[in-house]
Amino acid sequence: MRGGLSGRQTLANYKCVLVEATFYTQLGKTNFELFDKSTFMNLTDFAESKGATTIVLALESSHPQLALYKRMFKVIGALATKFCAKMMRENAEEFTFFELEL
Repeated sequence: MRGGLSGRQTLANYKCVLVEATFYTQLGKTNFELFDKSTFMNLTDFAESKGATTIVLALESSHPQLALYKRMFKVIGALATKFCAKMMRENAEEFTFFELEL
């Protein structure tokens, strides 16, 4: 999934996978300024179009802007969680997960 589109330039790419009805997206170290409302809405619309009923966003726990992401996701009702899928379990220490019902 590409995000942070600015005219013809792609500013960010996100690794995504759909497992059953859960859409997992790795935000990694994406700068908070690139992950705006439009990017979030495009991402959730894309997930829903693929049949997802839940989206899980993974952000690196060492991200310097983690507090900003936590505030934003709290406002939209995403649950910050220690939850992780089996495929992400080995990286659970490195990521903070945000889960949201679509």
